[in-house]
Amino acid sequence: MTSLNKCAAKVSHSLSGLSQSSTLAMNEKARQMVRDGVQNMLFFTVGEPDLPVPQHIADAMSLAISQGKTRYTEATGLPELKSAIARKLMTENNIPARADEILISCGAKHSIFNVLASIINPGDEVVVPVPYWVSYPPQIKLLGGVPIYVRGEDGVRFTAEDVTAAFNERTRAVILNSPSNPSGFVLPSDQIIQIAEKAASMGIFIISDEIYEKIVFDADHFSPASISREVRDFTFTVNGFSKAYCMTGLRVGYVHGPIEHIKAAGRYQGHVTSNPCSVSQYGAIAALSGPQNCVDTLREDLRRRREIMVSGLARIKGFDCPGTQGTFYVFPDVTATGMTGDELVLTLLEENHVAVVAGSGFGCPERIRFSCAVPLSDIQQMLQRLEARFGLSDGN
Repeated sequence: MTSLNKCAAKVSHSLSGLSQSSTLAMNEKARQMVRDGVQNMLFFTVGEPDLPVPQHIADAMSLAISQGKTRYTEATGLPELKSAIARKLMTENNIPARADEILISCGAKHSIFNVLASIINPGDEVVVPVPYWVSYPPQIKLLGGVPIYVRGEDGVRFTAEDVTAAFNERTRAVILNSPSNPSGFVLPSDQIIQIAEKAASMGIFIISDEIYEKIVFDADHFSPASISREVRDFTFTVNGFSKAYCMTGLRVGYVHGPIEHIKAAGRYQGHVTSNPCSVSQYGAIAALSGPQNCVDTLREDLRRRREIMVSGLARIKGFDCPGTQGTFYVFPDVTATGMTGDELVLTLLEENHVAVVAGSGFGCPERIRFSCAVPLSDIQQMLQRLEARFGLSDGN
């Protein structure tokens, strides 16, 4: 290969340093071990409910296919789905919303990237509280932005003062994720109000990732866009259907926000992906308009699994396992095992055939993340394997 061809064959600067999502990478590593012959692998990696799509949603998608509703929709999503989302935001979140202020995308992850693309210029700073979802920093960096990490005293919980202290003239946005993936921490409403009002007063956008809003156990969910018109003018509310309605593979998310930025993000989406899956959008309409007992069932099922996992891990020597208020993740500190999170996840994978995710991908190298959205029998087997390896903590 000539030097010219070698140069042409190089990956772009923006992608050459891009690492794979740590959650997806560990899941794939474990699946490869299964393909290579490992038969007793337990997966606690991906944030995906193990319950089926609710029947009324599946029926709506089947009907859409039988009626030939499989062609392109509007690039920004079905108008009737936007209207349904606007009603949901008004009735459930107390956010005055119009259909033209909403963009439908291929999942909440896609929605967040669209938002960032509409607001970030090279060098702009985005405040990201720790722990953070693994894709926030890469998305910011891909667009030329600079993530500014904010850590609270215990490494998991943070306050409004922690966050607003990072605001300056270069700050373009702050990302709030409550309930938090990976910690399950729900940011209290008074803290959200302080952050959002300070941000809006400085012309800083608030990106509120609310994908886990319906999976809250011991706290109340609060949307910053409901605070005031002034805050709403600077707030993007991101949500979707993957978690609460078990529609992870169907890829429908949405964002509500300032109309000029929503329009710009819609133009951007039109050149990148065009519309989300048409059939999935009809399923999303059914999710919002149909019975909600499926969400209640999922939440209570996850509550039981969470309680068993948290209490079980708390008994294991070396695991400091706080309770969670929402999501379906548990995020213990494993410092007392004598290993970092990265070291421990490889040990558990290779020696105990338990697949979990290192906390380093979330900004917390001393922790590891378990998903409890798995069969109860898997949780019980995992706890048995960890107890056999590490023993019980003092007093157990």
